[in-house]
Amino acid sequence: MYLIKLLYITCIILSSALTAKQNSNNQKAAKQDSKISKDPKVKISRDAKAKIDKSASKKFKPNIIYIMADDLGWNDVGYNNAQVKTPVIDKLAREGLILNQSYVQPICTPSRAAFLTGKYPFRIGYQHFVLNEDRAQCLPQSVGMFPEDLKKLGYATHLVGKWHLGYCNWRCTPMYRGFDSFYGFYNGGGHHYQHTLNGYLDLWDNHSPVRDHNDTYSTNLFGSKAIQRIEEHDQTKPLFLFLSFQAVHNPLQVPEKYEQMYAHISCKARRKYLGMMTAMDEQIGLVVKALKKKGIYDETLIAFSTDNGGIDNVIFGAGSNYPLRGSKSTLWEGGTRGVAFVHGKMIKKKGTVHNGMFHITDWYKTFVTLAGGKSEADLDSIDQNKMLLNGSPSKREEMVYGIDNYFPPIFGKAVIRVGDYKLTEGNVGLEPASSWSPKEPRCESNWFQTAVYALSNWLPNFISDRIVLMRPSVIYGYLMQQYLKENPDEHGICKEDLSFYTNTDGMRVLEKCNKKLRLFNLKDDPLEKNDIAEKNPEIVNKLLKKLNGYKKEAVPAIFPDVTHDGHPSKFNGLHRPGWC
Repeated sequence: MYLIKLLYITCIILSSALTAKQNSNNQKAAKQDSKISKDPKVKISRDAKAKIDKSASKKFKPNIIYIMADDLGWNDVGYNNAQVKTPVIDKLAREGLILNQSYVQPICTPSRAAFLTGKYPFRIGYQHFVLNEDRAQCLPQSVGMFPEDLKKLGYATHLVGKWHLGYCNWRCTPMYRGFDSFYGFYNGGGHHYQHTLNGYLDLWDNHSPVRDHNDTYSTNLFGSKAIQRIEEHDQTKPLFLFLSFQAVHNPLQVPEKYEQMYAHISCKARRKYLGMMTAMDEQIGLVVKALKKKGIYDETLIAFSTDNGGIDNVIFGAGSNYPLRGSKSTLWEGGTRGVAFVHGKMIKKKGTVHNGMFHITDWYKTFVTLAGGKSEADLDSIDQNKMLLNGSPSKREEMVYGIDNYFPPIFGKAVIRVGDYKLTEGNVGLEPASSWSPKEPRCESNWFQTAVYALSNWLPNFISDRIVLMRPSVIYGYLMQQYLKENPDEHGICKEDLSFYTNTDGMRVLEKCNKKLRLFNLKDDPLEKNDIAEKNPEIVNKLLKKLNGYKKEAVPAIFPDVTHDGHPSKFNGLHRPGWC
């Protein structure tokens, strides 16, 4: 423990020194920012001049507003938990159609990739981990995104907020992937007021860095920018707006007035987290008002979803997935069954809670078909318009939660659902995230969580990647094994899964354990408490055969080694494209 404390204090000193150096560099940066927007590599999106299908243009095309929350827990909206103050979201959901079995990926990048491409992440190389700023990672240009299709159908397309799908090359960025405009940040998170990650700026307006919004709260900033896009919209075209909030992703930061709305809650982290949720709800309300003021509310479909489950400890978050099992970073229901709904005048069965299966890939074909177009056939996406608009049964009968063929599969190896049955193979997610969410988040962190947080947040990325999650590590393995000894009842995976961190022959040990199969009937057992695999071998074999078929279609994960080529110190203190 003394070693961890020493590392923590040392890194604070190093971080302060680096910040001081960065501030001096930033004084020079403003003079060079204009050069970035004139980068010769930057060209208009390849779809900007695409011809509009004349026959499709005659069909009514609703405006589409898709709002994505970041790391939102199942129990963190008012219509699932009366303690949470989200009156706008509650009203939209209750007057629309609630998707009670809407599934996402367990972590940020894979979810966003699945959403925009309509494909399971294992088909496009985005199945293993989130995108980090020190890896030259980019979604292949050969993989299409539905905003490109919407542009061809005459839509104005805008992204406000989080991208997190790659930016080492300009061609990886939103305006090359079907968006007319982009206002937001490239990475997975950052400071909600300073708009920095590791002390370096990550806030962009199209191809230009934004330096004049320091101290503007990110939720308010992105909400106001979304309103601006609505106000300036040319109504001769239909609108697609992807409002990708940074909230409620850590760090837990929110204006004081929102935290005070939860003064009765003793846990400060939980107060902040719920305050962030209420602040987001307020901005969504302002967006709805803007649609009405513009006169386009009646022609607009509003969709809302989280990107993954919440984190139910105060080190990395303060969400709650109660009563589901697991949290973000696991393939249990708590990590993948997400809050979602649709709202609009075109929905016939308003006030409905729909229990049909819906997957995040389904938005692709659903939106393109709604816009009057047709999607390519080789997608995992299913057109669910009849489900959303008419309340008809879901067309989806099976789905893959995830397949990770990169060692080690820390967020789950392979899980499939067919009908009511869910089959898991091997690791479903690391501890302690695999236990059942308590009704209130774990406010007091244990020494294991504190140690991992200190290592991952204060050491430079190229060190912490190897110490904390990315590579087999003696230190992390020791911490994990000690935690398991102290918390045996919370262990939801095969114990041998963790030994690869300290075993030189880790692959052999991991694979031995990863043959373990579990089967759950989600209709009878939605909390995943009763493994019925031994009593139902025929069902296990049927699902395993399907799962193995999908495995054969998995491509290698895009997960390059750490590089310093894109370090912001080389780019005037900016997280910016242009280094791969």
